Formats: sequence, C-alpha cells, structure tokens
Amino acid sequence: MADSLHYTRFAPQGDVRRADTVDQLEKSIGILSTVFLVAGVALLLVSGIGILNVGLASVRERARELVVRRAMGASKGHIFIQVMGGAVVVGLGVGALGTVLAVAATYALPGFLSANASIVQAPDFPWWACAVALGAALLTTIAGNLAPAVKATRLPVASALRE
Repeated sequence: MADSLHYTRFAPQGDVRRADTVDQLEKSIGILSTVFLVAGVALLLVSGIGILNVGLASVRERARELVVRRAMGASKGHIFIQVMGGAVVVGLGVGALGTVLAVAATYALPGFLSANASIVQAPDFPWWACAVALGAALLTTIAGNLAPAVKATRLPVASALRE
C-alpha cells in the first residue's frame, strides 16, 4: 500500500492502516443469511401446516367421491395418487406462476423505477435460488399432503354403501 501511495501525490505519514470494514460486513452478511434461512424454514413449516389443514378439509369434503371410487374398484394406490397428484400439480402450477412473476419483476421493474431506463440495467436472475425455492415448495407440498392422501386411502368403503 505504501508503494502505491509513493506513485501518487500522497506521501504516507506514519503507519498505513486499513480503514475499510470488509470483515464486519462479511460478518453482518453471514448473520443476515442465517436469519433469512431460519425465517424461510419457519415459513415453510407454517405453510406445510396450512397445506395439511386444507388437504384434510378437502378429503373430508370429497370423502363420498373417494369411497365410491374405491367401491367401484379403485385401489388404495390409485386413491393415494389421485389426492397427492392433484396437490402436486397445483403446487407446481403455483411455483411456475411465481417464477414467471419473479422473472418479469426482475427484468421489468428497473425500467419502471427509473426515469431513464437505459441507465439502469436489470440484474441477473438467480436461477439457482429459484430452483432451490421450487424444490422446497414441492417438498412442502408433498409433506403437507402426505397425511391427507393416506387418510383418503383409509376411508371405510362400507359408509358409501350405507348412504
């Protein structure tokens, strides 16, 4: 550092010390990353519980349809795939819609926020983060719908015959 100052008009006076706070910034970024990770996991748990409640309510509402289907010869595996498959299709559709909105916002928003759109360039879209988020959403959907799908396979067929 003293050599670089020698070639300028500024001569070093005394010890040359770093005045930047890169170490503190890296520590702050590490703490923030941990906080966001914990918040993300907590949100996934809460959303998994919400998906579980919606799935159980859906099975309760569709119980007669599922039992009639069983009585007509559908296997427990078919019922499981019907309930779980429907939830996964909805989860993937919502994830795809979220991805499209995120990509559109990433590339369109800087132009809307700037008076001169040519000055502001859109940042690169973090595809790896998007893939991780879609994977987490898919796992949450599967975990949240596992109990409702199992419950659907255990509905008593005799109840449909009585009604």
